[in-house]
Amino acid sequence: MGHYPNSIEHFGYDYEVLIALLRGELNSSNFAIFFEDYHKAEKELNPLLKQLVSINSSKIIVITRQEPGFYNVVDEQENRVIKIKIDPWDFGNTKLMLEARGIEAAEDTIQKIHRRLLGHPQYLNLFCILAERSTAEQLLEKLPIARKESHDYLEQEVYNSLTSEEKLLLQTIAIFRIPETVDAFNRVNEFTDLNETLNSLIHKFLVNELGLDTYSVHDIIRDYCLGDVRRRKTLRGYHEKAARHYLSLDEDPEHILEASHHFDEAGMNEESADVIITNASNLIAKGFWNKIADKLQNAIEYFKRKTQPQYIKLIAKANYEIATLYEAKGESDLALIHAIKCLNLFRKVKYITGVFKAHNLIANIYYHKDDILEAKKHHQDCYDLAKSKNDDYMQAVAMVTYGTIIGEEDIEQGLDYYQKSLKFFEDETDETNIARACNNIATDYGYLGNYKKSYEFNKRALEIFKGRREIFEI
Repeated sequence: MGHYPNSIEHFGYDYEVLIALLRGELNSSNFAIFFEDYHKAEKELNPLLKQLVSINSSKIIVITRQEPGFYNVVDEQENRVIKIKIDPWDFGNTKLMLEARGIEAAEDTIQKIHRRLLGHPQYLNLFCILAERSTAEQLLEKLPIARKESHDYLEQEVYNSLTSEEKLLLQTIAIFRIPETVDAFNRVNEFTDLNETLNSLIHKFLVNELGLDTYSVHDIIRDYCLGDVRRRKTLRGYHEKAARHYLSLDEDPEHILEASHHFDEAGMNEESADVIITNASNLIAKGFWNKIADKLQNAIEYFKRKTQPQYIKLIAKANYEIATLYEAKGESDLALIHAIKCLNLFRKVKYITGVFKAHNLIANIYYHKDDILEAKKHHQDCYDLAKSKNDDYMQAVAMVTYGTIIGEEDIEQGLDYYQKSLKFFEDETDETNIARACNNIATDYGYLGNYKKSYEFNKRALEIFKGRREIFEI
């Protein structure tokens, strides 16, 4: 879509920027965008569609079972929105589908099939698969009422007819809640001839191919594969391997979240919590804070009764990340509560780096609360710790914080501290802190009226943040 993929690569998932770019692309080109099962994500998508409802050249097609709320009566009157009601699946559709699949049956038999399946196309699809090996009349005798006896039916008529390799692959694909690749399936289980088995399941309409080398199963199949208590222990092992697969890929937030999900499904709550806490700063930086807030709270709840130092440290880290999250959202009072909790816990296990980071965070929170006296007090604690450890990195970080605090009283002195810290971060090639220092320097140059310098440092910071896709910082 024009320059949009490149824009995403550069801007990451900055909502307002990307919506403006998308609106421009859709207005200047002729595209068609389809949203199927819109009702499943209506809450998340309505704000987007509200901003796109007035586009002219392109068309957005929304398929939903419920009345969406992104438009109003004026949009309908001015033909910005056109509604088309599609009739539900009826007897005629069932008859056409059977004919298209080459299944011959008397009309009264087709009527019985339609009533028994309640007009459910996916169950009809399964019926058609089975009818390849039998007649419609014979299968009708055992056909379940949709959504009631379906699991038993799938067991007797579908699952038991598969080879052992087909059963294993179907179970493996079912544990993934998002479409995945052959490589992912191989990481969970070893197959003699995966491609041949996969093609067989696709031919039987039990597996869907979604794009290049990406596969999934229908929710009906997934529910059956994951719902059998007899396979629960086995499936937990599959989920653990799936979690390890996602952790082996990269630090993409979606991979981290999937790893946490599969650890949960494997009953490995400790590993799930550890993954979220360890990667929280990366997830927050890339705009996923809403998806991890509850997970961080759950991690604290899971570990809070454990008394070993390593678990206390994890609880402290979780509180630190929650404090960072609230600070990013401008909720300083909530941020302060969690920051103080993490400070006390880090002190309890004598984790000096954690104590330093907590003091530094609290100093920044008090600064944003306009309590400069408290901010200076916690900064002093930061600096004293850095000096006692003879740690140049800590001292550089403390300089950044002090530059921010003292900048309220003396911008040029604050600028001097920022530049000193920048020199250290450049020597260490610490890109994230280089970008933050540049951003702070740009702000102070702006206050001083030196807009040329402000532009130069802001541009440098933005390029680094875009390169690292740190949306929170942008």
